[in-house]
Amino acid sequence: MSYKTHHTKVGLQRLTFHGLRHTAATHMVRNATDVGELRAIADLLGHSPEMLMNTYAHVLPNSRLAVVERLATRRSSS
Repeated sequence: MSYKTHHTKVGLQRLTFHGLRHTAATHMVRNATDVGELRAIADLLGHSPEMLMNTYAHVLPNSRLAVVERLATRRSSS
């Protein structure tokens, strides 16, 4: 039984290399802890950091809030 036939028979969506790559990149970006990691991810994918952020910014909706909270915590402890 071919991959396509089996995939269709069990009702799974079509799986592509591009889709797997995008999913892996999304998880890496979501779990990055600093700019250095984002630059490394961009390098691994062959993207510029700007392209990485334009493509995967949707997975970072809380990043602005996290930065503001972190800055507020640092400021109040100084």
